[in-house]
Amino acid sequence: MKEQVIYFVGPTPAKEGQVIGSAGPTTSGRMDAYSPKL
Repeated sequence: MKEQVIYFVGPTPAKEGQVIGSAGPTTSGRMDAYSPKL
């Protein structure tokens, strides 16, 4: 993933019949534990 952008999002629950709800940016601090796996 050299020279790539990672956009951390925090999705909301999907409404009935939808795949995903709203998805907006979240803090990278919440995702730091997962970053090494990428």
